[in-house]
Amino acid sequence: MTVLINDNVIEIFAGARVQDVILKYSHEKYRSALCGEIIIIDKNDNHVDLDGEVSDGQRLYTLSQDKKTGDLS
Repeated sequence: MTVLINDNVIEIFAGARVQDVILKYSHEKYRSALCGEIIIIDKNDNHVDLDGEVSDGQRLYTLSQDKKTGDLS
């Protein structure tokens, strides 16, 4: 299935979790998410847990906890 993260297309297996997508996208972003330096949000600005399931065509974004302006990183 296909999931978009920060507008990058990631091909991932069915039944994948958010953590699987982040890890395939970037090891650095994955470590940052584990440490709480970034959060993962969906296209509606809802916080998404790392152990949450993803679906085909889902859009995810990483958001730095340091940025107060809401800029995506």
